Amino acid sequence: MSAGNAQTRISSPYSRFGIGDLQLTSSPVIMGMGGSTVALNSPAIVNFNNPASYHAFEQNSFIFEAGLHNKFSKLKTETLSQNSNYITLGYLMLGFPVTRHWKSSFGLLPYSSLGYKVVDNRIDELTGKTRYNYEGSGGIHQFYWGNSLTIAKNFSAGFNLVYLFGSLESNRSLSFPDSVYMLGTKVLNTTTVSDLKISTGLQFNQNLNDAYRLTLGLTFSPEVNINAKAKELTYNYFIGANLIDNITDTLVNIEKLKGDFVLPTDFGAGIMLKNSNRWLIKADYKWQNWENFKMFDRSDSLVNSMSVSAGAQILPVYTTISPYWKKIHYRFGFRYSQTYVELNNTRLKEFGISFGTGLPLVRTRSTINIGFEAGSRGTIRNGLIRESFFKLSLGVSVFDRWFEQRKYF
Repeated sequence: MSAGNAQTRISSPYSRFGIGDLQLTSSPVIMGMGGSTVALNSPAIVNFNNPASYHAFEQNSFIFEAGLHNKFSKLKTETLSQNSNYITLGYLMLGFPVTRHWKSSFGLLPYSSLGYKVVDNRIDELTGKTRYNYEGSGGIHQFYWGNSLTIAKNFSAGFNLVYLFGSLESNRSLSFPDSVYMLGTKVLNTTTVSDLKISTGLQFNQNLNDAYRLTLGLTFSPEVNINAKAKELTYNYFIGANLIDNITDTLVNIEKLKGDFVLPTDFGAGIMLKNSNRWLIKADYKWQNWENFKMFDRSDSLVNSMSVSAGAQILPVYTTISPYWKKIHYRFGFRYSQTYVELNNTRLKEFGISFGTGLPLVRTRSTINIGFEAGSRGTIRNGLIRESFFKLSLGVSVFDRWFEQRKYF
């Protein structure tokens, strides 16, 4: 017989599947409105998620955005709980017009992140305590160059050429803490990513009257094989007095295994209704074909994912003489998704509610943006883990104009 208990110290237990946790929210503006992006466009922000949105950049304008993300998580099983917290650089993005009908953007953002540590202790009648360790770290980043073209009246099309790079480390080990005679085994895996992908988008904008404007959006990314290299080292060991692995023999040592992994097709559709500068409401539907995912020709039992999101923004008064608090943008939204992870015949679902503010800087169109999101993923049923999280995103959006002569009085 054997008995077991698990101790989890991790930033996200479910990041061990696929290529990790996908980083879908690029800025606090988007986070504060539920993450809906497909139909969003603005002359003062960069919406990387739909490259057709760059058409909204004004002539001679320049937009710079940067921000930080912080996430606090509480992980809970039927018997245990664990807290984690981390902060990271969220994004760097630039946007500007090239010509009247050609707008461009480039920037650096996270694509996915990997971070978990699970210790599973079991008691066996023959070997005593048996310990299984699972650890993962790293992530994939994306540097993009995007362009938007006005192709007809009210229509814009765009694309992002994205360079993916980074590494994912997944390690596992078996050890016997109660025995000095039994050797442990450790497997170290590192996957390095370096390749290009493309994403595309469309937006249709129509003025309904002098006050209202309707936007419809579509996004599409085709399935693509991403080049990768893998390293694997497997060895037997015992722990020395200095707590360092003393390797007795090497079982596998692969330095450079070339291969690829499949990023699936994804599709999004969205709608936005805007009332001049006073308010806007918007909603999205997104779908990804993760059933076709493979890494080095091995599938990971993933399922297709879908999400719906909606959000709104309100600006009480838009005049220069109004009190400061009436110039603040107020944002709120929600999102719901069925993730690509299915364990123990249970589909992992995620839900979040969000809100945020945009604080204008005096005598400029630049803003300091703050976004908050609270939600949960997973369940404690069927031996799984529920992750409750709170996210904070802080960013600055700098709006300026080129080639304009300043006037001072």
